[in-house]
Amino acid sequence: MIRSAALASRAELSLEVTATSVMGVKVPRIEQKRVTRSMMGRGYCIVGTPIVVDETAEAFEREVDAIIQLAETELRLTRLGAEIQRTSRRLNALDHLLIPRLEAERDFIQMALDERERSDHFRFKLMKRVLEHRREAAR
Repeated sequence: MIRSAALASRAELSLEVTATSVMGVKVPRIEQKRVTRSMMGRGYCIVGTPIVVDETAEAFEREVDAIIQLAETELRLTRLGAEIQRTSRRLNALDHLLIPRLEAERDFIQMALDERERSDHFRFKLMKRVLEHRREAAR
C-alpha cells in the first residue's frame, strides 16, 4: 500500500545552488522549494489510503527538507573548516619561518649600524686630534 502510494506521488525536487561569500570564502547556498505538499497534492487517492500513509508521507517530506538543510550546513562548515586550516598553516609559517628570519635580519642590520656608528665615532675623535695637532703646530 505504501509502495504504491509512493510510486503515485513521485515529484521533481527543484534545488538551486548558488555561491555566497562568508568572510571571503565561497560557500554554497541551497535554495529549495518546500517539499511538504498538501494531501491532495501528493497524487494518490486520500479516500482509499489509510492515515498512516499520509503521516508517513508528511514525515518523509519533513525529513527531506531537513536533509537538504543539513547538506547545506555541512558543505558550508566543510569549506570554512578547510579555509581555517589553510589560514592556520599560513600563520604557522609566518610564526616559525618568516618572522624569525626577519628578526634575524633586523638584528644583523642593527649590529652593522652600531658597528658603523662606533667606527665613525672613533674616526671623528681621531680627526679631531689630528686637527688639534695641526692647529698647535701652525701656531
